[in-house]
Amino acid sequence: MNVCFDRLEGDVAVCVGEDGGVVRLSWTQLPAGAREGDWLTQSGGEWQLDPEQTARAAARIREKMDKLWRKP
Repeated sequence: MNVCFDRLEGDVAVCVGEDGGVVRLSWTQLPAGAREGDWLTQSGGEWQLDPEQTARAAARIREKMDKLWRKP
């Protein structure tokens, strides 16, 4: 399962799955160094950072922003 760490709400990490579903985790379940916008993958019952998927998502967002702000 892959989720994007969206935000903290108190002691709860709100994450959004690839299907748009919301997953709530205790902040203690987040891997060390996790930041909002990072993609996480679950392996062996533990959550791990997925730097490759995070980089792909960031590139897609940059591309969309470039198109939005590009002057005709």
